[in-house]
Amino acid sequence: MENDDPDTFHPWYPTGVDTGKILTSGSSAFIAIFNGEPDTVLKFPLVPRDDTGNFTDSGRSYRRKFRDQILKGLEVEILILKVLGNHPRIIRLKGIHEDGLLIEYMPNGSVEAYLRNNPSTPPLQRLKWAYEAAEGLAYVHQKKVIHCDISIGNILLDSDLNIKLSDFEGRVLNDEREVIHDGGALAGIMSSMPRADPSFCDQKTDIFALGTAIYFIATGEMPFSHLATNALDHEDAIQSLFQRGDFSFLDGLLVGDVVRKCWKGAYESAVDLTFELHQLHSTITGETTMIEVD
Repeated sequence: MENDDPDTFHPWYPTGVDTGKILTSGSSAFIAIFNGEPDTVLKFPLVPRDDTGNFTDSGRSYRRKFRDQILKGLEVEILILKVLGNHPRIIRLKGIHEDGLLIEYMPNGSVEAYLRNNPSTPPLQRLKWAYEAAEGLAYVHQKKVIHCDISIGNILLDSDLNIKLSDFEGRVLNDEREVIHDGGALAGIMSSMPRADPSFCDQKTDIFALGTAIYFIATGEMPFSHLATNALDHEDAIQSLFQRGDFSFLDGLLVGDVVRKCWKGAYESAVDLTFELHQLHSTITGETTMIEVD
């Protein structure tokens, strides 16, 4: 009998999740409606608790280690969400499950999916999302948390089309800025600031990644789009382009200067980024709104 591919993950259903209720999956976890509750989802590992596939010994060992790695990330995510508490720009932890964590359901999905389905979204709405994402990141950093994997897939939209950040499998720091908890998250290629140690994360690497997200929010596409569709095959080229710093394609873009400063590491904090985006929005609309960074 032919062995199963250890990198293939089929849907499975933990306690409280009905068959067919999985909404989506990421690189490590499924998201499913929990117990028929319209406002609660369960995030749980791709690898089931009882992994009964026909794998080789090495394949089974690989999947077991992968599940352990996912569970560690989920444990850190629970810890981080408890540290962050309730904030309008942060997804809310609703409980802990034997197979993962319960979080609030975001009915409009990710900003990536929404913009791909709604390409005519007005520029002012996009700008509002950019500064909402920035104020969320500013709050995260004030709580001594580094996200480590800001991307358009984990910037979500609630029922009122407001931004909430999710997927907190990053790092918690102490008062001396030392890492005390690490969920293992790392930014994807299009969001990764060029640096000697790709595993190093700090506030500026988060802000760099948010710059890529803001670029997508503004334009509906990733930078270096001719390479982005097969980013894994072009990682060195993408890193070289970011490092070269020729971002002339940002000229004339409403948030072009903001994105450029994110990519060049010019912001000292996400608070500075938030206020610049808020000021830009206020200048255009004449409206002044409260910034939620505390």
